[in-house]
Amino acid sequence: MLIATLATLVIGQSAAISCPVMGSAIHGKGSGSIDFNGARYTMCCGGCDAGFKATPDKFLKQSAEKKLTVGVFMYDPTTGVKLEAKNAKGTSDFGGLRYYFATADAKKAFDAEPKKYTVQPKKEALWCAVMNHALASYKEAGAYVDHGDTRYYICCAGCLGKMKEKTAEYAAKIADKVVDSKAVAVKG
Repeated sequence: MLIATLATLVIGQSAAISCPVMGSAIHGKGSGSIDFNGARYTMCCGGCDAGFKATPDKFLKQSAEKKLTVGVFMYDPTTGVKLEAKNAKGTSDFGGLRYYFATADAKKAFDAEPKKYTVQPKKEALWCAVMNHALASYKEAGAYVDHGDTRYYICCAGCLGKMKEKTAEYAAKIADKVVDSKAVAVKG
């Protein structure tokens, strides 16, 4: 473990993603994943998922205290647009999450003020207010906009401009779709 950690530091790679429950490094695909607040968390074994699903905030707090990176945020936090790791131009680990960036400038902005971009609202709406339809999961959402104490997910980056332009208006239209954020097992 010490040798792997030193090798990571020497060659400049990101630290391994760890299980948010046990704290052990995830090897391969792990033993299942859970999505919560726009991030994906992978468990080290089958026994960890139920505990994390029931009380994710408890385990995330413990992981942050241990300075472990335990999840991957699915969106560029500077733009709110979904971004896959293979398309990222940079990464930063902060507060237990790995963040991906679409541009080097986005990473630079994030690194200068990470707390500005890492607010995790306790409420969410997995419903595209612009196109007025449900989103089955974070993976299906193309972007998000934060407004008040709620994160509003939208179906695609094409809806992002409209949602940002009239956030309060769209948010009011789907007020009945806002729920407390909850951890959800990833299927497949």
